Formats: sequence, structure tokens, C-alpha cells
Amino acid sequence: MAHNDPSTTGQDRTGPDVHRRALDAAARIVEQSAQLEQAWLSGPAMATATGRAEPVLDPRNLNRLMNAPGYQVLRSRLKAPSADGAWCADEPLALNRARARRLVEAWIGPMNALLLHAPDDRLYVVTDRAQTELIPSAVEPPHTEGDVLCAALHVYGLPAHEDGEGGVTWLAVPQNSATAARDVYKGAHFRISCGEHTDRVASAHDDVWGASLYNSDGEHIETLDASPPGSSLAEDSARCARAVAERITG
Repeated sequence: MAHNDPSTTGQDRTGPDVHRRALDAAARIVEQSAQLEQAWLSGPAMATATGRAEPVLDPRNLNRLMNAPGYQVLRSRLKAPSADGAWCADEPLALNRARARRLVEAWIGPMNALLLHAPDDRLYVVTDRAQTELIPSAVEPPHTEGDVLCAALHVYGLPAHEDGEGGVTWLAVPQNSATAARDVYKGAHFRISCGEHTDRVASAHDDVWGASLYNSDGEHIETLDASPPGSSLAEDSARCARAVAERITG
């Protein structure tokens, strides 16, 4: 008689032991984020900009230009509609180096933005509708609420891809974990957010995760049960990760 390998059964992949490990992983990121947030808030004040910014002629040098642990991101954009040409400022963001680089790449690629570099290593990304300033910091910024959920999803072997549009952010989790990031929307996938956010600092998580399943045409299939109100971010993330994993294996 053939015996099932316990490590490959759906029960063990989503059982109590895995849930505990997911909860521990999420809790570690929450704790690290609290320490980083304290260091970020008590770190040295951002210095006044100095020197003239010059155009970056070869954006392939981003690795060399963006080498600070973190960046404070200040963005101004034209109001819509903008008949009077008025501008408004978005809330500042604290991004680590990897996220800041992805932000710049997204703008200077498809958006064909102008990239400027100042002697103090500030970067400016400019289009006709938005202006973004990235101020380097010697202190790594705190983790996001999405980082906590990603840690829990990782325990279940589930990849999560950050995405967003128009100020709304979410994590996209493909139903087939082998799916490449560029193909995540070509098949069934989950979109997970807290309200309309995944990229706020972990301490700003003010509601429970919502996870919805969509097909390859972007049509909503179902929404998974949310965590009980009052759940901590770690508890919420571990429960959400388990619900997604159970839906996939089920």
C-alpha cells in the first residue's frame, strides 16, 4: 500500500503547525518594524537641499545613484480636473531602497519621466503632471503592513507581488505559485489589501485584510472570510495567509 508523504498533503501544508510558524514570522516583522520606526522618527532631520540637480542621461546607473538604506518620498501632482493648474501634495512616504528604486523605474520607463540627480544624492522625477523628490536617509524605514503579510504567505510557499494604481495598493497572489510576476493577472489570482492599502507603515494597519479571488478576465469570484475585528496585524496576516492557502489547496 502506498503512503502519502505528510509534507505534501493539504492538511499539513495548512495545518496548525504551519499556522503557528506563519504567525511567528509575521510577529517578527511587526517587532522589527516597531524598532525601525522608532529609529526612523528619532533619526537626524532631513538636510536642506543643496546643489543644482542635473539630468541623469543613463538611468541604468540607478544602482550607483540609489545606495541609501531608505528614502523619504515627497510627491506633488496636478489636481484633477486642473483648469486652474493647481497642485496638491501627497502624504510623504518612507521607502526602503528596493521600493524606491522600483518607483523610479516605473516612472522613467513607461511614463518617460525626467530623472534629475543632485550633489546631495537627492533624486527628482518630473513629468508634466507630477513631481517627486526622493531624499536619502541613513536609516532604514520601517516595514510596511504588506511586508508582514508577505512573511506569513511565504511560510505557505505563496509569492506575493506588490501592485497599485491611482493611490490604491494591493498584493497580488497567483493561484498557481509558479506563475511569474509579469503573468500574475493572466490566471486566477487573489488581490489582498486593507481597505485600499498595503504599503503603509505596519503600525498604521487599522483594519483587517480583505482577500478576493479573481479569474483571468479580472472578474470577481469570491471574497474570503476576514479575521475577527480587533485582530493584531500579525494575527490578521497569519489568518489571511492560511485562508488563501486553504482556498488554493482546497
